Amino acid sequence: MKSLDHEAVLHQLIKAETAQREVRSMAYQMRVARFPSHRDLAGFDFAHAQLDEALVRQLPHPSLRGVGAQRGAGRWPRHG
Repeated sequence: MKSLDHEAVLHQLIKAETAQREVRSMAYQMRVARFPSHRDLAGFDFAHAQLDEALVRQLPHPSLRGVGAQRGAGRWPRHG
């Protein structure tokens, strides 16, 4: 292993400390933001909701939103 002078050692320590502070800061910001946890319909209890389960399950998947929007497909029908 190559011998390092004191300046190189200090430089590496400062880089490590800076990286560790950035990781701690990001973890803190994520906790404070309180982003909602991932949820899907698999765990949803339709028995306690005033929703039609069959109708909800027919809705397009969120990943498909915007598909065909240029042609007007996928828009909600207007009533009234």
